[in-house]
Amino acid sequence: MFPEKPESERPRKRRRAFRIEPLEPRELLTFTLIHHAPSLTPAVLQAIQSSDAAKAAQAQAPPVTATATGTPTAHELTRQTYIGKFVGTYTTGPGRYSDQASQTYTLGSGTSTQAFHSQYQMRVTIPKDPSTPTTGVIYLISPSVATTGSTLILELTADPNSIVRGLPTHYTWTVSSNSGGIYTNAGGYGSGQGTLDIHFIPGGKIHGIVTGAGKTTVVIKGLINVAGVFNDIGGPGNIPKHP
Repeated sequence: MFPEKPESERPRKRRRAFRIEPLEPRELLTFTLIHHAPSLTPAVLQAIQSSDAAKAAQAQAPPVTATATGTPTAHELTRQTYIGKFVGTYTTGPGRYSDQASQTYTLGSGTSTQAFHSQYQMRVTIPKDPSTPTTGVIYLISPSVATTGSTLILELTADPNSIVRGLPTHYTWTVSSNSGGIYTNAGGYGSGQGTLDIHFIPGGKIHGIVTGAGKTTVVIKGLINVAGVFNDIGGPGNIPKHP
């Protein structure tokens, strides 16, 4: 056997130091901000409430319950305020029926004051008869375990004076009764109205029957009354002071 080395010649043991290692980023779960008022500055809220669409929505603002008949308070208007901003892509092609000149389909994603993450699909049909109004529909889906089945459907009517490159860019909307989840039309909930503005940025590939393509930005503003059910923010131990 080899003789044991003296302690002075033995290799020193390395001291292990504690350190903090960063974790991979995780996005927050999507849920609906029903009980918590959106963080709007007074200037933004005043601008929304001073618009023609907001005034009309305020005059016909849906009550909190079926028995409420009074005018909504400033806090209630803030709770119902809906502001959504989305980006996506669009494609324009021929209509699906003989009375349609063309149709535009756009889809994308974004965020709003009532959902952190939302995907949307929007379709607008332009009629051949100029006297017939241009209409459309937009579906907004917020993927969430807490609000499964919450689909917001807005029925659109285009402003004929807002046409740019053959496509309307300004719409008024009302909440469709076919909306689901927290937007279900029951007891005074699931109703509202406002405006939608869309900006088309041409630049996509044109092929086959496609006559236009590119990117879009969509801004939705208005008032929407929603029910507080299926909302994890309002769960035990996490109920805010002001509903």
